[in-house]
Amino acid sequence: MLRTLRAPVYVPSPHIDPITTPQHALAVFSLAIRRPLCPELLVIMLDSQFCGVGLLSFDLDAPLSDVLDQAVGMCSATDVTTSIIAASVKPQPTHVGTENSEWQLIRETCRRAGITALDWYVITSGAVTCPSRR
Repeated sequence: MLRTLRAPVYVPSPHIDPITTPQHALAVFSLAIRRPLCPELLVIMLDSQFCGVGLLSFDLDAPLSDVLDQAVGMCSATDVTTSIIAASVKPQPTHVGTENSEWQLIRETCRRAGITALDWYVITSGAVTCPSRR
């Protein structure tokens, strides 16, 4: 009987289940996001099979570029991380133009380190958007 019961939200198992949908990524991010919302950068590290191999959380008390350099440095220090999915938590919504330039910064910073940035989510108090899919 217990084998048939599932949690209301499916969370992919690390090193086993690939993270292939926005629902999978957001379920993983929900494990690390602080409440009440505060500015932070979350990063899911993925292997070549898109399975999660790490989940990082950084305060965004410095410019995104500085925090991103630290995050990508940690990701590139592992032998298995080939790609990432990132999420910025912003309690207050930002301008769309800002989000587009931030996504370009994330992609370029990852590319220089040999890592693929697959998606980037922006989580605010009123919505979740995905500028990388626009």
